[in-house]
Amino acid sequence: MNNILYLLILIYPLGIFAEVVIPDCAKIFIDGKDLVKKIEINISKGEDIDDLFRDLQKSIEKNDQCKTYEKLKINDDQIAKYRKQIYGYDRSFNLKEENCSEFKIDTSNMPDNNNQKSLEWCFAYSAVDLISFAEKKKFSIYDLALLYHNQNQVQSKTKQLVDYTKEGGNASVMLKNIFASPKGLCLENEVNFTGGDWEKLSETFLKLTSPDKKLEQIICENQFNEKEIFSNLSADIIKALDKLSAEKRAAALLDIKCQNRQKLSKKYKINESANYNGSTNKTIIEKIDEVLAAGIPLNISYAGELLLSGVNFVGEPDHASTVIGRKFNKASGQCEYLIKNSWGAVVDCQSTSSIKCENGNYWVPRTALKNNIRRATWLTDN
Repeated sequence: MNNILYLLILIYPLGIFAEVVIPDCAKIFIDGKDLVKKIEINISKGEDIDDLFRDLQKSIEKNDQCKTYEKLKINDDQIAKYRKQIYGYDRSFNLKEENCSEFKIDTSNMPDNNNQKSLEWCFAYSAVDLISFAEKKKFSIYDLALLYHNQNQVQSKTKQLVDYTKEGGNASVMLKNIFASPKGLCLENEVNFTGGDWEKLSETFLKLTSPDKKLEQIICENQFNEKEIFSNLSADIIKALDKLSAEKRAAALLDIKCQNRQKLSKKYKINESANYNGSTNKTIIEKIDEVLAAGIPLNISYAGELLLSGVNFVGEPDHASTVIGRKFNKASGQCEYLIKNSWGAVVDCQSTSSIKCENGNYWVPRTALKNNIRRATWLTDN
């Protein structure tokens, strides 16, 4: 009897220990396995794993402290795979930190990161960034895009006019049109919409192309107020505008609004590096480095899906943005470029696990940009 009591006394503290430690370790183990499963599912879907991977690392650290319980069956190869998913598989064109000097372009004279909505005018947003930076004045994206499209740039081979709101363009050609324009450029604040709802303005320009609606009908249907571009238009002006074709109506409207058009202060040279001119994507990026170091922003033509899909995406160029900076990301070990985009600012900013968005600007790793770029354009004094 005494021996049994003695044995119970010995076991009792161990029982308390088991009650306290094993359930905690069991939970850590179960949570860890669940995290591994979720990470694998997200990788298969191409979704973000940043937070999951961070939690898994914490779980592994805690699991290592559980001496009396089963370990997470996760090896170094799996950890390396997850890190690659976050930071990108291909770093073949990366720069070391000492070779990735930080550059940041002053964007205070560029238009804000407005939302182009379904207007196919990304090239115009970026081209206006370049000329606004050079002249230190914020010019109207819409005015200059319409200038481009009304210079016979939207005519097909059959000379039939296409819907200019769905027609892209070339930043270099647009800049040439700007330099050749005798009437000067409209300032952003002349549109009477600075700080307003640019997404709604984009939709308005789409509606202006409707051939079966009069301008007066468009104004009534959209309940435009005094803060918007249709304020203070007389009935005679509206009638005169309605006599124009849809593609001319919006440009004529802005001509009425822009009473203080600006002439350029100097002549500029349009420079270009493109992989169909004997260059390669590699030399385009190297030229971007050189131009950024001189404090000059660049327009780029590249695959826009890259920003939404992450660094492993490779596609054909279908989008245009402005390169405004470069820095080394110590967390990912990659040299990254800051891309000023035209999909809105804070509300519309979407990050992936490998490409971060800040106020409508995207940090894109060097190799990923190289794999998706076609052309870079920039301005210098002539």
